[in-house]
Amino acid sequence: MCEPETATENVWHVLDVLEGSPAESAGLVPMGDWILGWSGGALSAENDFYDLVEAHVDKPLRVYVYSYDFDTLREVVLIPNRHWGGEGLLGCIFGFGLLHRIPPQPEDRIPGSIPPELQEEDEGGYEQHQLFVPADSEEQVSWQHQEDTTYHQPVARPAQPIRVPIPS
Repeated sequence: MCEPETATENVWHVLDVLEGSPAESAGLVPMGDWILGWSGGALSAENDFYDLVEAHVDKPLRVYVYSYDFDTLREVVLIPNRHWGGEGLLGCIFGFGLLHRIPPQPEDRIPGSIPPELQEEDEGGYEQHQLFVPADSEEQVSWQHQEDTTYHQPVARPAQPIRVPIPS
């Protein structure tokens, strides 16, 4: 039976997701997701999750995943397999134990809201800045190929400032 007091202790923190893996296909997010349980219930020991994955090779496995970034719970379907092209059945590295428990959300955070670092600014979001490269001089030099020679000769042009949009 699932007891709320221990539900957050037996979680598997997604530490890394390999490219092209079943974990990537399922949408697991490294460092932001935690596996809490599966459609058959809560998991109570570290090896429970690994045993469950082994029992579902080439079969869909529905797990419940908590996203710290969005403070939401979602259902994810994993299909563990050995032929995805990399190591392991999921292509994912997990952490378990005291150091991998879900950290508390900030007190001013509204559940389900977009984190401030992921929100876009309303005012266009960019301001113009002039890029300065210390190697720049009063003249920019470009190279042209001469038909009758095998070397390149510099052609001097006045320098133009380069404008690069930088998010504010």
